[in-house]
Amino acid sequence: MANRYWVGGTGNWSDDTNHWSTTSGGAAALGNLPTAADDVFFDANSFNNSYSMTVDALAYCKNMTWSNLVLGTPAWWGTFGVEIYGSLTLASIMTVPGTGTLTFKSTTTGNTITTLGRTQNKPYTFDGVGGEWTITDTFNIGVGRNITVTNGSLIMDGRSVTGGLSSNNANVRNISAIGTTFVSCVIWDFTNPANLTYDFTNSTITFLCNVTSYRTFLGGGLTYNNLVLTNTSTGSNRISGSNTFNDITASTGMPGKTISFATGTTQTVTSFTVSGTAGNEITITSYTTTATHALIKAGGGVISCDYLNIQHSVATPANTWYAGVNSTNNQAVATAGSGWIFTVPPGGTVIKDIIGRGIVPFKR
Repeated sequence: MANRYWVGGTGNWSDDTNHWSTTSGGAAALGNLPTAADDVFFDANSFNNSYSMTVDALAYCKNMTWSNLVLGTPAWWGTFGVEIYGSLTLASIMTVPGTGTLTFKSTTTGNTITTLGRTQNKPYTFDGVGGEWTITDTFNIGVGRNITVTNGSLIMDGRSVTGGLSSNNANVRNISAIGTTFVSCVIWDFTNPANLTYDFTNSTITFLCNVTSYRTFLGGGLTYNNLVLTNTSTGSNRISGSNTFNDITASTGMPGKTISFATGTTQTVTSFTVSGTAGNEITITSYTTTATHALIKAGGGVISCDYLNIQHSVATPANTWYAGVNSTNNQAVATAGSGWIFTVPPGGTVIKDIIGRGIVPFKR
């Protein structure tokens, strides 16, 4: 293993003649191109009046470190990926506009990812048998980008993560996301959770539909904490797999939108915080066919909603799911649903809202 230092300002990763030295600020030389066994550094001697590094072909290194002493505001460009066999540390003043995938290939524990909150716009893949990586701070790879766990263990406990998450194969892998806040996920895919160990205790996943068609939360039949559905377009938020949630919440962006559950699936929830507004009902329905989906309330108590348009939904236990007086009962359309009660819960009252727009339920 050797150290490799970037020198000479702006340039391409593959240009070892001008940009890779064995010492900080030293002379570049042919043959210094980093390998998977070499640590690479970007420091105070890397840039002068030009500030970008472009990965122009698939690149390799062991640990990659961008020092906060680096001059200017360096940018990491490139559509080609980098295979990293150790840890990654970014600088607080850099930008990361390039889109090449970062693939982490270590087969040992103790690796870290420190990004200082930089928005990276790069997909991440973790693919090292026996490898382990800990995300140490706010992690933002951008809306629409994805974290894929193919092999090894990813630990992101207590972090804020912007980007999607997926893990679909039969490899042995572990994801620990205790108390993690997932922001603006447009990809969530655990369709095949075979040999996956996971922990989403106390986590919150905000799943975003930002297209005119649909986004599907592919839950894989796992147990989650809180799922927040939000929508910035006209498409529907879909949920697949028979999953367990502490709570499903419709955000302020959901009134007038649709929540669809895969036909034949069952969602078990402790609470279901889903209500539309006057003139903007939230539609609850099935997708793929007009057959039913199931909603089960766990933990006792009742569900209280309002301003919904409900069809194909089988809700249990009995006398538990209250749709409110302002909801639309379409349960008899095509394949009939059951279990929803279109009144307020027992002990609730019905009042006019303060500007007289309609009747809303109020529970004491």
